[in-house]
Amino acid sequence: MNKKMVIIGYGSLWFVLATFSVIRYGAIWGRSCFFQTPGWLACTAQLENGARIGLGLVIAAIFACLLAAGLWLWKNGTAVAIVSGRLRLILLSLGMLALLVVPLGSSDLPYYFSSGKAISEGLNPYNSPWKVQVDFSDPVQSLTATYYAYGPIMATIFHYLYLLTKGNVVLFILGWKMLMLITFVACGLLTVYLCKLISKNNTIDWTVLWFSQPLLLFEWLVNGHFDGLWLLSLLVAIYTAHTKRWWLVLPALTVGVWIKFLPLLFVPFFALWWWQDINWNTWKNKTIQALVGVVVSGAITMASWVPYWVGPKVFDSLVMQSKWAFSSIFATIYYSLKPLFESVLADQAHWYLTRLVQGALLVVVLYMLYPLFKKSWAILLKKEAWESGKYVLAIFIFLLVYTLFWQKSFWPWYMTWFIPLANIAYQATKQKPIYTIITWISTVAVVQHVALLLNSLSKDPAPGTSLWFSWFVVGTIMVHPIYVLYSWRKNDYSFSLNESSPYAK
Repeated sequence: MNKKMVIIGYGSLWFVLATFSVIRYGAIWGRSCFFQTPGWLACTAQLENGARIGLGLVIAAIFACLLAAGLWLWKNGTAVAIVSGRLRLILLSLGMLALLVVPLGSSDLPYYFSSGKAISEGLNPYNSPWKVQVDFSDPVQSLTATYYAYGPIMATIFHYLYLLTKGNVVLFILGWKMLMLITFVACGLLTVYLCKLISKNNTIDWTVLWFSQPLLLFEWLVNGHFDGLWLLSLLVAIYTAHTKRWWLVLPALTVGVWIKFLPLLFVPFFALWWWQDINWNTWKNKTIQALVGVVVSGAITMASWVPYWVGPKVFDSLVMQSKWAFSSIFATIYYSLKPLFESVLADQAHWYLTRLVQGALLVVVLYMLYPLFKKSWAILLKKEAWESGKYVLAIFIFLLVYTLFWQKSFWPWYMTWFIPLANIAYQATKQKPIYTIITWISTVAVVQHVALLLNSLSKDPAPGTSLWFSWFVVGTIMVHPIYVLYSWRKNDYSFSLNESSPYAK
């Protein structure tokens, strides 16, 4: 395939999407067209059958192009030795175009807007029921939320952005997407820098691959998911650990935790990293640095929670979200077996089935992570040591196993979590399975959106409750990386790689 034609075609796709969106912003502002309407391209909620088919074909074509572009970029995107000024301009243009595209079926931006409105009206979303009132969508969303899904830093950001944009939904969404563009650029620059710093070579330049990545552009800039914010804090923590600025590691992670809780899972890896750096000559200095980090993290925590703290109740969201199963391996197994268990156990079916599935998946998780536990124990005993790239690799593997096997709900933007970690780990270790897995999950993930959007055009859309949808997601997105991961695990994830290993690039 001609490289020039691919670039022109890929750029044209984003230009067309942005143009359609800009044309519709006036109608959205005047409330004659809505962000949540599946037929936003046509500015109508009630589509005729012919229009539904036509719009379905358009959606399928859009995502087919994104899928093809993603695969092509992973194959050819690292072949650029020099990133010129013209190429930087092209990449920036892609980001700006993606920023203008109206969110395609995402309900998160309305949630952000509503939470900012609730906080601005004096409500504490962690303690008081608050209204998710989305009157700029069609159908109108109106429900009462009894918990808050994110950390206090995000609540504060939503609050002040709502005040800054004076409650105007279009300005709020464009302002939010501009923040995501800044985050996208910052994550990309830091990822590219860490690749070079940790690997100590410049054999691969990830700049083009990052800034033209369809999944990142679509999930962060179009749909406005803010995973880049906590990933940015994780990348800063990796940088400070690599440069042995231990007093900054925990504060960086703390910021990420109070954005979206998830970075809490990575604290043990950084504690192990710090422990490895300690010896009889440095223990006092390293301990003082760690204590300074604890104090700074405590200050960040207090400042973040002051407006919202009402006791342990603020963490109810973690419990609530852990009970919701959607298009994951857990959901697929659970809903496949549920009719059988209900026929035998009646009202007790849920209790027994949940524990059976979770127990089985826990065994799988422990099996997949055993090589990491074994190596970590050796590091604790000072028998082994990892370079920085191996720590990033361990975090990547742990997060992958957690997401594929343990996470009860699965959404395509979760796959953006792995792109920076995979880039750094691959650059440092040159392990082929990393490249294979990230190529697959970061491109094929868009097919979940195809099913969601096409199903939303039906007269009775309910993909979240359909068993076929869970099987579709697991079969298309998860099966292949799980197979690669299992094969790689049999070689202990190549933590003691020799040149004859089949996993060497």
